Amino acid sequence: MNPSVTATLPTITLQAVDETVIKAFALASEAIVRGAKCQKINQLTAYDFLLSFWMPNPQQCSLLAEHQHLFISLRKEAPFICWLNNGDAQQLQAVHGKGRTTPLGAVMKKYLLGAKLEGLSGTVGEPILHLNFTTMTDLGFRMPVTLTLELMGRFTNLILLETATQKIVGLFNVVTETMSRLRQLRVGGLYALPPTPTHKPLLETLVQASPHQEAFREALQKTNTPAQWVTTVQAHFWGCSKPLLKAIASLSSSAEAFFALLEDWVRCPLAEKQFVVLQQGNQSRFMALPTVWLQQPSSALEGVQPYLSATQLLKAVYFQHIQQQRFVQVYKQFTKPLNQALEQLTQQLATYHNIASIQAQAQHYQTQADWLMTLLSMEALVGTHPQSAKLNLENVFDPDGETPVLTFEALQPAKTWKQNSQWLYKQVQKLNSRVTYFASQVAQLEAKQHHLQTLQVHLQGVETLADFDYLRLDWELAGLLPSSQHQTKVALGKKKQKIQKIAKKPEKPAGILTLADLHTTLEVWVGKSSQANGYLAGKALRSEDWWFHAGEGIAGSHVVVRCAGTPYAGKALPNETIGFVAGLAAYYSGARESAKVPVVYTLGKFVRAIPHSYPGHVSHSQETSVFIAPAKETAFSVGKEA
Repeated sequence: MNPSVTATLPTITLQAVDETVIKAFALASEAIVRGAKCQKINQLTAYDFLLSFWMPNPQQCSLLAEHQHLFISLRKEAPFICWLNNGDAQQLQAVHGKGRTTPLGAVMKKYLLGAKLEGLSGTVGEPILHLNFTTMTDLGFRMPVTLTLELMGRFTNLILLETATQKIVGLFNVVTETMSRLRQLRVGGLYALPPTPTHKPLLETLVQASPHQEAFREALQKTNTPAQWVTTVQAHFWGCSKPLLKAIASLSSSAEAFFALLEDWVRCPLAEKQFVVLQQGNQSRFMALPTVWLQQPSSALEGVQPYLSATQLLKAVYFQHIQQQRFVQVYKQFTKPLNQALEQLTQQLATYHNIASIQAQAQHYQTQADWLMTLLSMEALVGTHPQSAKLNLENVFDPDGETPVLTFEALQPAKTWKQNSQWLYKQVQKLNSRVTYFASQVAQLEAKQHHLQTLQVHLQGVETLADFDYLRLDWELAGLLPSSQHQTKVALGKKKQKIQKIAKKPEKPAGILTLADLHTTLEVWVGKSSQANGYLAGKALRSEDWWFHAGEGIAGSHVVVRCAGTPYAGKALPNETIGFVAGLAAYYSGARESAKVPVVYTLGKFVRAIPHSYPGHVSHSQETSVFIAPAKETAFSVGKEA
């Protein structure tokens, strides 16, 4: 098994915040945050900022606490902004740690700490948000400053500028002449909005009768597919979100219906729209749709849950973001020590597997020592000491040359012939002791490697943050993570002390997936941790139960069919049940990506836990083998995790 752990992490792919969401966010925040003072600026990462405000009038909204926190994420894959309360902000800081301070963060602290937030505003047709502040200069004069957020995907930027002169005092991304001929952004330069198309009007002008509108309608009538409708709109207007156009196209049956819905969307005021998240391919897109559309039955909008406001929508996006960040962080905490331990074991086993070469070396020294003693007894050696470390003796017994050449390569001229032979015998003893030690170590290391590979399989099956809770004890007992259990020292004499754990192991460990086979109504237990495997193969396994596991040498979960006290106790299971349970054992194993996996099963009375071994290590007999495709729990089962 590959020693590295790779698992499918839950990913969140979101579009850049569009102009409608920004406009609604600014309107919803305007009346609440006006007059708030910036108390603290925490730069969590190079891309994430947390601005803490003191709210002078918390009674303005019961949903907002006295201290509010503005979270700004400038990551190009999903830039967004949202308000957080104290609890959310603490959770965010716990994920990112102490954070860091870049030059932009230092400039923001200089200008915005203690500044008063006067209001928020957007830019027509662009996902740009302006936060207008009033700060105090070193001389005690009031100075308006603006924090501008351009949330435009890979072109996302954050600019801090003096409002009166539009002079840039700090920014996230510098834009040079080589990057853009139309607009440059640098500290000390003047700020300018992104350039807008001059050859086509804004989408909001669609409802105004004009030659351009007629030309667009004629071009739209010549198209037949939703993709062509979207392309035609983008060719004639700007300020329109492509995901929104795709959503409108999915609700339309013809080009005329698409035009009518597009007109309805433009005419509908923001107050009569609701914010939703739609799945388009592998991406989640959020947008504002008229409330009337959501109230009508439609396959494209079926099951869509609208949000009350843009603030609520962005808060939901934040929680997805924080869950993903936390999952990645905890996953790395489990993955890194496991990969390191597996790599060290692989290197140690590679060293210990050189037993054959050590045995050959011992045999070589044994032969040389025996020949030296034989030649000494025959007085066939010249002198009392060898002349060099390497010596070739030819025709020792037969002058005709039938005796092979004797080559001694490890002689020591400082020692006599007898002392050399004694030294060679000692080397043989040392090498043989090494071989014996290596053989015992290889068995122990292979058992440990199999245990770590089982942990690797369990880690690959992690899907949520809660799954790490029942894996933590396995990592702690394996020495991969520090123990989180309460410990106390018990004195055993003046010099010795022993660590005794107070917490007792639970009777039934967490991490047992309980399923029900619909063919027989029998309970099926799947171990998703080493402690759960040990429990299933030990206390929980009864002689009449059936035990399933991936084939010999494949790490994986123990799967037990609970048959005791049922008509199937100690009797053969139906083929459908065997196929279902064997598929589970194959899926929850290290060979889940294989087309066919060998799985063995036997009665519980033929399974024995190996004494003084790792949890879940067993010996079994009277087993039956099947080859089956891995299959997760399906419609044939319903279950839950204990």
